[in-house]
Amino acid sequence: MEDIQEVIDLFKKTKLEPDEIFIKEGSSKKKVGYIKKGLIRVYTIDDTGTEKRYFSVSRFIYQALEPTEMIQLSYDDLATIVSKNKKLEELRKDFLLKMLQETLEQLEAFVLLTPEERYTQFLESRSNIVNRVPDKYIANIIGVTTQSLSRIRKRMAQKGH
Repeated sequence: MEDIQEVIDLFKKTKLEPDEIFIKEGSSKKKVGYIKKGLIRVYTIDDTGTEKRYFSVSRFIYQALEPTEMIQLSYDDLATIVSKNKKLEELRKDFLLKMLQETLEQLEAFVLLTPEERYTQFLESRSNIVNRVPDKYIANIIGVTTQSLSRIRKRMAQKGH
């Protein structure tokens, strides 16, 4: 328990307002955070100015979509503490494996599922945010335009979904 307290003591409470950036693109500061309340979107912008979702963390921008409360700490501080404690190292490995699994599932969905199937999967896994974010962000997450998302919703409504 003392080991966990050492980590907890390093956390800093953070409040973000809507549209406030938590991590800027190209930032060299590595942060770890836990969102207690609110919502953050993760994106990057390509050379043409188009927002894109990638699987490469170093290119992401983290932006609050609504008032957000979180706790954060420096990744370097966390790494130092974890390297000294086997129990925390195991927790870190479990967390990283879970992140890898989620990333692979997203990649697999883009390869194997139709846009309508990806939207259905999104609704099932993230139903709590569907009405909290603009359609353009949902469309981007499932890899379609907002017009295509509208057509998908129309087809689903006609099928009774």
